[in-house]
Amino acid sequence: MNPTNYSIHQDIKQHLFSKEYVAIIPHRSPDGDAIGSALALKKAIQQFHDNVEIFCVDPAPSYTHFLDGSLQISPNLNTNIYKLICFVDCGSSSMSEFETKIPNLFKDPTLTIINIDHHKSNDLYGKYNLVDTFSASTTEILFNLFKIWNITITKNIAQDLLTGIHFDTGSFKHPNTTTQSLKIASELTKLGASNNLIHKQLFKISNSSKLKLWGNVLTNSYISKQKILTSIVTNSDLQKYNSTSKDLEGIIDYLNTVPNKKFSMLLTEDKNNGIKASIRTINNAYDLSKIAAIFGGGGHKMASGFRIEGHFEQEIVNKIV
Repeated sequence: MNPTNYSIHQDIKQHLFSKEYVAIIPHRSPDGDAIGSALALKKAIQQFHDNVEIFCVDPAPSYTHFLDGSLQISPNLNTNIYKLICFVDCGSSSMSEFETKIPNLFKDPTLTIINIDHHKSNDLYGKYNLVDTFSASTTEILFNLFKIWNITITKNIAQDLLTGIHFDTGSFKHPNTTTQSLKIASELTKLGASNNLIHKQLFKISNSSKLKLWGNVLTNSYISKQKILTSIVTNSDLQKYNSTSKDLEGIIDYLNTVPNKKFSMLLTEDKNNGIKASIRTINNAYDLSKIAAIFGGGGHKMASGFRIEGHFEQEIVNKIV
């Protein structure tokens, strides 16, 4: 973490530990890093006061339910009570989706917005922005913050933090894995986090419905003339296999193993009349965050995503692909 950010480190600490009511918000459809970050930060704040809760428009995915507190997340944010809001792992101001429920969320002068994130696409929407794009996960940033703030990293906090690193690095297989990632993971393991348990929960537990859905995704994948590997999942597909979009976590990485393509893209209909796109590449020549930005999304150079309104019609598919 850049030492020149020392001032903002202290500003954030002063706010979070001042006994104000703190709302911690991860991005919609939260993943392992978003949930791990939110839980770790909540537990760190609770070492000073109990006026802190996690809010998210979507519940924590089932693969994170082994983390303490993952089921105590509310979709109902009351800004009359929570005047201090800390967004974690939200790559843009739209990623939490709370602004659709609270239209003036980012314009309300009575609210203090803190933004802690690692995405290159972050639009610096907070009053205090701590965005470190060199960190593989937001939990890496929090680990370094906790060290600076002299937070006691308990076994549960260590588990939360290591979960975020595992998820965003694909258990240290993705190219965003750094020596910092490995060093932090080693220290968190010494503090009681379980590599084996986390890897099993995130990547090794499955069911027949999920396997059938994955088979459908792989079978229906194709490479376009532009050398883009694409697969589409409709709401009908999810219903057919008695699955949800959560069962698609990780499949994009399998699609990304196919050689001789520019990048891979998974398009999924969601429950809110939209289409979610996850895009990945193994080719350093392409910056997927720029492609995602065209559609209002963002992320990292080799792993990004976006969401647009609409259903799967040929015109929309052609526009995306």
